[in-house]
Amino acid sequence: MPSAIVLVQNASPSTITGFHDQLSNELPKILNSNWQFEFKIFKNNPFSRVDPSVPTPTTFLYTLYLSYFPQKIISITNNSTSSIITSVAVSSSNDIKTEYDSDGDDDEVRKPDFDVPASHIMSNASTGLSNPWDSVLTSKLQSLWTLRQVIKGDNGNVYKLHVNQLALTIPDAVSGEPTTVTLSGALIIKTANCFLHGSFKGFLIEVEFTPSDGQIVESVMRKVVLRGLMEHYKFPLGKLCLERLNEYENVEDKYGDLCHQYAQALQF
Repeated sequence: MPSAIVLVQNASPSTITGFHDQLSNELPKILNSNWQFEFKIFKNNPFSRVDPSVPTPTTFLYTLYLSYFPQKIISITNNSTSSIITSVAVSSSNDIKTEYDSDGDDDEVRKPDFDVPASHIMSNASTGLSNPWDSVLTSKLQSLWTLRQVIKGDNGNVYKLHVNQLALTIPDAVSGEPTTVTLSGALIIKTANCFLHGSFKGFLIEVEFTPSDGQIVESVMRKVVLRGLMEHYKFPLGKLCLERLNEYENVEDKYGDLCHQYAQALQF
């Protein structure tokens, strides 16, 4: 399930409405009209090191909350090769709400139980409160990490396009020569307006393609196909981020890759 992020900085209203009109012409399935995200950037405190004489490299910690990935926070650092996903506290484990999963279909998602083990409390490894991870960073670990930016995405829309035997002419991943590939699968496109301190910073497009036959395995091929799909559906020009969190491991880390792409795109 390759993904990518496109950020159109300071996009005009005509650019945004034009892209929505373009997608509407493809007769998509409208999945959601109010998804949100919150992306936080933390920087390590260089003065928190044990030995002041030893230089400390600058490290950034990124946390990402996605409303379509309920009760979860994704975290990586700028030198991570994998992500950490933590649960967000919920009021009741019996609450059920309708969300849509990664393939875009409506599903009932049960909010997870979030109980702190008694052994953690007895060992002073917990306050006994189910605080979200980013809340712990800003309250309990503020001497180690400083919150630098909070970027929010609002007014989100989600479209699902069924790609059926779409022929794309793309450069070969090895030779670079033009070659034709035929694609079938589900293309999920999410859009949102990005704000920093209340100021509009850009129009974000999150794209994910799930092939119907399990094709597109190699990382290079994923990038080429995603670029071809964006060109076919006339995505607006912007900052394109489609690198994986770990390009050298053939291990699926969908949300780690996505958080890494957000970190690349949302650098203001």
